Amino acid sequence: MKTILVALVSASLAACAASQRIAMPGQVFEGSYIHIEAPTNGTWEIISDSSSGMVFAKGDRSTSETFVAAVAIFGLPPTNTKEEFVSLVRESVNKDTDPARFEMQNEHFQHTSERPYSCIRHQSVAKDKAPAGPIAPLWLEMYALYCRHPVQPESGFSVVYSHRGSQLYPNLRQEAEKFIQGVRAPGSKSANILGTQDVTAAAPQGTSRVIFFNTSNSWLYNDASAIQISIDGRKLSHIKMGEFVQTFLVPGTHTLNLKHRDVFLFNDDFSLEVPAGELFVRVFNEITATQYEIVKTLPADFSKYKQLEKR
Repeated sequence: MKTILVALVSASLAACAASQRIAMPGQVFEGSYIHIEAPTNGTWEIISDSSSGMVFAKGDRSTSETFVAAVAIFGLPPTNTKEEFVSLVRESVNKDTDPARFEMQNEHFQHTSERPYSCIRHQSVAKDKAPAGPIAPLWLEMYALYCRHPVQPESGFSVVYSHRGSQLYPNLRQEAEKFIQGVRAPGSKSANILGTQDVTAAAPQGTSRVIFFNTSNSWLYNDASAIQISIDGRKLSHIKMGEFVQTFLVPGTHTLNLKHRDVFLFNDDFSLEVPAGELFVRVFNEITATQYEIVKTLPADFSKYKQLEKR
């Protein structure tokens, strides 16, 4: 498994050095192994682009503040259980961390079922005691996802979003989540943000449970199509009347798009605030729009709602 901290620091230095190729916000790089969407917040340089991964970075030499968004591809030995996979990732990351330079403040590893292939969520904050620059020490904080590739299981990939600076960056989790969701393995069962539909399952670390359910009036809109739901520009699914869909989102502000077709196509965008914990969203058709409403609890007859059908 690739050295994470050293690679991120090297990319940070490169971001402050000579000019590299510029990535357009949200630019998509498609490959047979992995699909990568460039970060959407600000101007990012492409520090490296090879068969072993891709690194984007931006930074300010005067303040020693740098951001790195990286995807790495590596070989993975077989594991038989979720616990073994977590241990493998933890041991590999810890082995690559130089304790003489990096003083770990906190670190978490957790298996997640948010994708149809096995993945591990990783979050850490470390103190870089020997950075190359006038300011020391610096904080190095990161959010990462490690996955076994669904088509080539003898290998895996990591998606890492990090910040290094004199102070912690308050929006790191939200920005990291958007980048992580933009990296997908082609050929998997799902290319969207759809995760487990078990409403009793625990939410992955750092995310909130969000349940959408369609309460459209069947008498008024019997001929209307199902409501298509997209989050931050990515399709979640579409649900018919009396169906629900569950996803897990990082707390914060997200863009919600609702779409349905009756005589005409109705396409509506909203700003959705996701709190920590749970969020229940009622979606429904209207004569000239598709609407939603945040509700405090699921309806008393929620057991009658069906999980979305596989489409």
